Amino acid sequence: MSLRLLAAAAFAAIATVFALTMTSDSARADFAGQTLSTGYNHTCAVSEDNAVVCWGNDEYGQASPPSRIFIQVSAGRYRSCGVTTDGAVACWGNDQYQYGRATPPTGLFTQVSTGGYHTCGLKADGTVVCWGDDYFGQATPPAERFIQVSTGGYHTCGLKADGTAVCWGNDRFGQATPPVERFTQLSAGGLHSCGLTADRTAVCWGGDQVGQATPPAGRFSRLSAGDYHNCGVTTDDTIVCWGWDRYGQTSAPRGRFTQIAAGTGHSCGVTNQGAVECWGYYGIGRTSPPDARFTQVSAGRDHSCGVTDAEAVLCWGYGDSGQATPPNGSFIQVSAGSDHTCGVTDVGTIECWGLDEFGQASPPGGSFIQVSAGEHHSCGLTSTDEVQCWGVSWSNPPAERFAQVSAGPAHSCGVTRSGVAHCWGLLNGLPTGRAEHFLQVSAGGSQRAAGSPLLIDGTHGCGVTSNGEVECWGVDSYGRASPPSGDFVQVSAGVSHNCGVKTNGQIVCWGDNQYGEASPPSGVFVQVSAGDSHSCGVTIAGTVECWGYNGPDATQPPAGLRLAQTITVQTITAMEADAVSLRIVARRLRDGRTEFAVQINGGERIMPRVRYVPATPSRQFWFASSAIVVEGVEIGRIEARLLPDGRTEFAFRPTDGERILPTSRYISARSGATGWLQSSAIEVGG
Repeated sequence: MSLRLLAAAAFAAIATVFALTMTSDSARADFAGQTLSTGYNHTCAVSEDNAVVCWGNDEYGQASPPSRIFIQVSAGRYRSCGVTTDGAVACWGNDQYQYGRATPPTGLFTQVSTGGYHTCGLKADGTVVCWGDDYFGQATPPAERFIQVSTGGYHTCGLKADGTAVCWGNDRFGQATPPVERFTQLSAGGLHSCGLTADRTAVCWGGDQVGQATPPAGRFSRLSAGDYHNCGVTTDDTIVCWGWDRYGQTSAPRGRFTQIAAGTGHSCGVTNQGAVECWGYYGIGRTSPPDARFTQVSAGRDHSCGVTDAEAVLCWGYGDSGQATPPNGSFIQVSAGSDHTCGVTDVGTIECWGLDEFGQASPPGGSFIQVSAGEHHSCGLTSTDEVQCWGVSWSNPPAERFAQVSAGPAHSCGVTRSGVAHCWGLLNGLPTGRAEHFLQVSAGGSQRAAGSPLLIDGTHGCGVTSNGEVECWGVDSYGRASPPSGDFVQVSAGVSHNCGVKTNGQIVCWGDNQYGEASPPSGVFVQVSAGDSHSCGVTIAGTVECWGYNGPDATQPPAGLRLAQTITVQTITAMEADAVSLRIVARRLRDGRTEFAVQINGGERIMPRVRYVPATPSRQFWFASSAIVVEGVEIGRIEARLLPDGRTEFAFRPTDGERILPTSRYISARSGATGWLQSSAIEVGG
């Protein structure tokens, strides 16, 4: 919906109220008519038809406004409030006292402001009424008359008619001690406050941890203080922001704007055409993956990446450190970590992008066939079956020949060629060299200890044993190390939850389910990947479905996104009318993948555009091609699967028939590149 500023006539009903308490029309324009407001992770705006429209996180209903006519709106942390045309305050979202309460008092109001966990409203007589959390006295306003009120994290500021500012609540950083100035507008942030003086300069006070209280020079018409950043509209209608920019929230777009709203990790502005533009962590218009076909997908903490059938990497979701901005080039595998991503190129080298604070995105040289990105480190499997890791050195991998490796936040696990699982790093009791034989392991997440970005508490991991059971080990927070029974073909360990694919294609998840990340949809799946607070799975039809936390588009693949786990085989014209003799031909590549093709009636080898089975020893499910058509008649599909011993098995499934297993149907385990091998004949039709 195109959101436009309300016409001046919409405020005629309250203009007389403002005129009684304000000293000038110019001052009134500084804060009257607030039609856009950003909260913690959602945004609300008053549309041109006087309805409130919200978007973003709606966990508590804070982005689900009532159907009423509004003149002003304010988005807080877990709730939102607005002033209706009859002067009442309506709120929606979390109604618990500790979250700021969404049940406002009665009375005639001209403005409302929702803060971290409290809300304040300006009544028609100039008094301020507050409700919600009052631990620091932020909801206990002084008995004075004001013309504007602004709520911050744990403090509140009010503007008096003579232009002086009065603040109350938490003053640990001086955020509630305004300077002696004449202001035309105030805005209370997280640990700081800002004001617009009569000469249009910006003045801030309080916490300045990331420069949020050090405004640039210039003349402004509006200011908005977020948690740790601020933005202002200059007198030439451009936007200038300063402070914390981890999510791009201070990197404002070009253009002419009339309003600005700074939130926690995002900012939004109203253009002079009445449209809304947002930027930062929760901004609208973020890059989403285009419609494409993929051969593999990986879910990271807040972003996901996949390798397309053209061997390009595409990423979507949260990308503040560049983790969702892959380089150009051909890749055969990708792994999305916390704030960085790594991929194996078609020539066997590793490229990484994103956060490199600890060297986790600076891989070594050499030839690799698999990579796994963790949080502060990454690990790769070389073409000689060795594991190499880089980044934070929790410990070195054992000197074994591995078939697979998985990097977690503070530890790594791998499966040797003989099926033995090894883990190393901050193990917290994880056994090393478990007696069971594993097909695949996954190093899970952990809870970060307070006071350090590196200390990790609560490591766990899971693996699929050779008999198809899932075993988990480590700290059992949320029951994440207590998997369900059943036969599995794959498991993926997230931070506080895990998901596995059973032999019937059903996904089962266990552990923390705060955001629904452990509540998978029904259906038949061939792969699952558990991230931090979201999960994604590939259906047997090749589509991607995601569930869990929906904040940074981590669970928002575009409509129509399909993955090429479903192998597409080109349409074939019959050379014989009644019967077809079909042979599957395949070869093992040096990177561990298997390439396949088909021959009909002894003709030329037909190379499908998508013709690879990935080198993942745990995937014992069958890959199915699209239909093979002979003279307009569908005759069946090619199927392939990877076996625990590393071989690839091929078969053919006739239309409406059972799977046919040719006598010769195997490609041996990886031992370097091989020539083309041919299955025995499969007779179809006749």
